[in-house]
Amino acid sequence: MSDDFFSPTPVDLPAGLLIDGKVYRTVSLVPMVGATRKDIARPEIRRDSIRVANAIMLACIKEMEPFGRVTGAHLNRLLVGDREFLLLAIRRISSGNIVHFSMSCDACEQPFDSHVDLSTDIKVDTLPVDVEVTALGEGEGKQEFWTFTASDVEAGVKEITFRFPTGHDQAIVAPAIRANPVDGTYRLMWLCLHSFNGTIKNELPTDLFDGLPLPMLDFIQREFRNHQPGPDYSEPVVCPNCGAPNAMSLKASDFFFDLVSRKKRPQTSTNAQ
Repeated sequence: MSDDFFSPTPVDLPAGLLIDGKVYRTVSLVPMVGATRKDIARPEIRRDSIRVANAIMLACIKEMEPFGRVTGAHLNRLLVGDREFLLLAIRRISSGNIVHFSMSCDACEQPFDSHVDLSTDIKVDTLPVDVEVTALGEGEGKQEFWTFTASDVEAGVKEITFRFPTGHDQAIVAPAIRANPVDGTYRLMWLCLHSFNGTIKNELPTDLFDGLPLPMLDFIQREFRNHQPGPDYSEPVVCPNCGAPNAMSLKASDFFFDLVSRKKRPQTSTNAQ
């Protein structure tokens, strides 16, 4: 294997770390090796996509400004979209751009094989232009966060403001998402909520989203999802048997396993073309 293969590759995060008013975006990556694949295949890690992601990033991030070598605490500070982007970049430099998969069509239920080119088929969104820097917390725990505000008077949302979810938030809600994806989504939005219709979070009920009308809730969830930076896996996969579009249903941690098998989730192969 050429020494060039293991040379660090610099990438720029879609959002980056906001620290004391300065944005840090540059990360140096090295390819994943067999020891890391063996590590993430251990049952206690493989069943938890967040532990898989952390193990891969700790092994493959050589440096991340402004910290140098990274720790799990640094990874927790990254936005979820930046974490997904890093996994995508690590997969590309480790095994190439082509991911082959097998899935069953939601419409005709027939299995089919397909592939995705990570360099062209996955759009990476940067921070939207309407973000603001907001200081949240008190005393020594006060931190700066990017926040965004959405409104739709017809839906009953005069104004709702969120910060972007981090790896720490993702880890907190992961058990809830596995048990009940809707409940997990509500919990994630609650963690990231800053204010709703002029009322700050501390004065709102913790079960706020449970009591909202569906049109209002659908608008809020859509805005929360669409504002996130990072890879966009929403491009549908067309079934060659019946022509129906299917959700790709990929997550970045799937790219590192050989022939992952999940019902109605792409079966991925790490063999590049």
